[in-house]
Amino acid sequence: MDQLNIQEIAFIDMIEICSLTKVSRSQIYKLISQKRFPAPIDLSTGKSHRCSRWLLSEVNEWFLEKLDERAA
Repeated sequence: MDQLNIQEIAFIDMIEICSLTKVSRSQIYKLISQKRFPAPIDLSTGKSHRCSRWLLSEVNEWFLEKLDERAA
């Protein structure tokens, strides 16, 4: 990943992922397990692991890859 300026960093949650992609939560996790979608970043503290977020820039990059695949 390219170096990001701190002002360019934005985290989004699963609700936003599903809204942006129009893909279900279960399908997103399937794509992650297949290494076909960016993995989340765990922002939680302790053992809860209930605060996963994605970098918006990585999701945008995924969209661009999908457009490139379609154009090929």
